[in-house]
Amino acid sequence: MEREIFGANLKLNPVSCGEGKLSFQYSLVNLFNDYANNGIIGDDVGKGIIFFAPFTHLDFLNSFQGIFDMNKWKLGSQGVSKYVSGAHTSEISPVWLRQLGVTDVLIGHSEVRGEYEDLISNAIGRDNYCSFVIDSFFNKQMENAFNHNLRVTYCVGETGGEKENGKTLEVLKRQIYSGLRGLNSRDLLDKLIIAYEPRWAIGGGKPIPTLDEIEQVHTQIRGLLRERGYSNSEELRILYGGGMNPDNVKGIMGIEGVNGGLVGSACLDAGKFFKIVNYQ
Repeated sequence: MEREIFGANLKLNPVSCGEGKLSFQYSLVNLFNDYANNGIIGDDVGKGIIFFAPFTHLDFLNSFQGIFDMNKWKLGSQGVSKYVSGAHTSEISPVWLRQLGVTDVLIGHSEVRGEYEDLISNAIGRDNYCSFVIDSFFNKQMENAFNHNLRVTYCVGETGGEKENGKTLEVLKRQIYSGLRGLNSRDLLDKLIIAYEPRWAIGGGKPIPTLDEIEQVHTQIRGLLRERGYSNSEELRILYGGGMNPDNVKGIMGIEGVNGGLVGSACLDAGKFFKIVNYQ
């Protein structure tokens, strides 16, 4: 088991990449060449790297295993279906992901949560919908991923309004209880990573939580897991996601209970990502 894990969420913008047929491939090649030139993994074998890529990039990245030495990092998908097979247009089966060399999936990312929340609130005309429905949906995706030997990074976290109203713990409890309900305890120990995303801190230039706030939330997450019968909560990897960069990574990683980071825009700059992974 890796001592520390850094997940890179490769949100490559097709507009910024240009609209040529192979532009996204060139962009990826250049990015991974930069990773290779920067020695992104360093010498610490206790660190794990997961690159979460859009569906359109997975086959391409899988074909470059030899060139980019995928023994040093894992290929992750930014989503997975709750279905294995059937007439489910636009869904992606965990079976397909395994065939593409994918080992990890990202579930419940803040941007995905936001889209579902907007969909439900617009449909019913109000905001006080039952959010546990969304977490239950993520629960089915996780179960399907676990059943096909995929490791899951499950994202949890509160919005700015929820934080201001003192509901952080309430939100985390719902997301953890509903999201992990009924899942095999062995899977939770072996195949689950949790990423805490303070949703109010995500986006360029926004202030992030203080170190004390990050420590408090990570402690609360482990406590909630113990409450629901997960006795090995101290062994679970919990990542911090939300504005991690070369300037604040050392402080964040110095917090007891923080086991790595889920990195957004900074991972698209190989130099920055190298400094994050190899913080000192």
